[in-house]
Amino acid sequence: MKKILLTSIITIVTGITVANATDGDKKVTSKNYVDTAVATKQDVIDAAMLEITTPKGYTATLPTLVSYDNVDHLTGTKYGVVSNQSQYDVVLENESLSTSIPSMNLIHSELEDIYRNISLKQDEILRSGYGGSLTNPVAISSVTNGYLNPSIKGTGLVTKTDTDGMVGERKIFEASDVSGYHAQGLTQNEKDVQDISIPTVGAMMNAITNNQVTLPTGAAGNVVTYDSNGAIGGSVATYTGAAAYNATNDSAKIPTMAGVTNYAQAKKVCVGWLDGTTTPDSTHTDANCALWNLPD
Repeated sequence: MKKILLTSIITIVTGITVANATDGDKKVTSKNYVDTAVATKQDVIDAAMLEITTPKGYTATLPTLVSYDNVDHLTGTKYGVVSNQSQYDVVLENESLSTSIPSMNLIHSELEDIYRNISLKQDEILRSGYGGSLTNPVAISSVTNGYLNPSIKGTGLVTKTDTDGMVGERKIFEASDVSGYHAQGLTQNEKDVQDISIPTVGAMMNAITNNQVTLPTGAAGNVVTYDSNGAIGGSVATYTGAAAYNATNDSAKIPTMAGVTNYAQAKKVCVGWLDGTTTPDSTHTDANCALWNLPD
């Protein structure tokens, strides 16, 4: 019995019998076997959450995956799983794209944005005077109502913005909109939109017609005058000299040059002739007058 016990001890210490798949639970492995197994063992991989912080202090905490290759086996390199746009923004700013993996949720969201942008893309612009499509252009003149057709005339104008690749729009202000300009009950935002809208010729002419100054009516040749408020408020008749001057009727009139000349001619009196006399007789004419007395 002692001999058997000693043999068992020797077997355990020397490891002559090595545990295997069928009887390993009944025998103890040797140190050599353990050292060999440990040499090929993958160390425990720290696959905790991956935290990324940008230079501006924005942080994203990402679940991780561990990489594997067929040379080094498990390498232990961690890749953060990016699941939404805010996490992607942090990764992009921190330049961590090479150690990040997008989730299906993020990929789906990005694809939806791409499809939406593609659906809004303008890819066919025909030359002036034509509608329809590039493969089947139709002259606008042959379309019902031509340029007045709603599918052609549009309601707004495409404009540039201060951002590359982004376009804006300005509303077209029609003649029918003039009466509602800054109307009572509109919000300040609605008024602001009207102010930056692009008017049609019809809208401008409508506005001009509605705001024309109506001059007072009066006799032909009268001069328009202003009232005490600085607005056009009356007119003054003119004196042309066509009729004899009448102080009662003509004193408040504005004389024309013809009126002044005719008045002066009518009122001047010759008081001296070339022969030296001052008293006129039948031989004295205006042509021989040497000295005239003009009216004040």
